[in-house]
Amino acid sequence: MEITSDILRKIQLLELKVLLEVKRICDKHNISFVLAEGTLLGAIRHKGFIPWDDDIDIAMTRDNFDKFCNVAQFELSDEYFIQTPSTDNQYYDYCLANVRLNGTKFIINGQLKNMINNGICIDIFALDNIPNSYFHGYFYWSLFNIILRVYKLRKGYHPRPKNIIARFIMYVGVVLCLPISNKNIKLILENYHKKYEKYDGNYVALLRGGWDFKKERHLRSIVSEIIFVPFEGVLMPIPENYNLYLSIIYGDYMTLPPIESRKIKHVIEIDLGIYA
Repeated sequence: MEITSDILRKIQLLELKVLLEVKRICDKHNISFVLAEGTLLGAIRHKGFIPWDDDIDIAMTRDNFDKFCNVAQFELSDEYFIQTPSTDNQYYDYCLANVRLNGTKFIINGQLKNMINNGICIDIFALDNIPNSYFHGYFYWSLFNIILRVYKLRKGYHPRPKNIIARFIMYVGVVLCLPISNKNIKLILENYHKKYEKYDGNYVALLRGGWDFKKERHLRSIVSEIIFVPFEGVLMPIPENYNLYLSIIYGDYMTLPPIESRKIKHVIEIDLGIYA
């Protein structure tokens, strides 16, 4: 199915629908979150979606993330499904949850097609505590990503880092993890983030975001000090110091990328179902 501009806009509006349901639950249960990554960039630069973007990212601290995942199973209306390892045994991620729109299909690059639900979704990232030391934080973040990629390979995913060194490290990790059973690797991933759970440091990080550690490491104030800005006509929470956050990730974020770079990056198969 060709992703035309009209179809893309329908995808965006359905994702906004999911976001509003998530916001409803968060408001009801006093759960704090912020728009993140490209969604935050869109809010600042376009007051909504980046015109060629096809996903929504939000982030919250681990305690808020765990609380949301627990209450969402009971609070979401029948239109939606929350996807975590506890609700879908084909799902692998303990630092990311998806809230999906039932009756739709949204397949992205590298995604398994036999998950319980592949509907249009938004990404909810957990921000975990990390050490103040850049070196220790980098080691902690890197080890998690190596273990995660090994587990993804065993689950049927085929992560292939673009960086040759990262690819080499991943396959070294595969060899080193051969004596470890899937059950034990899963247990490691379940508990990995808890190492610094009680650590009241200055930094948090997305342990499995789409960037390198330098771009995924943020001051705690990113999620503790928030303001509200319009996103598609709805006031949404963002980091008060959004300029620092966006500058770390994108550099000169207000300058539009070249036309050839303005393209859909995630979805490869879409079915809008009853929402077409």
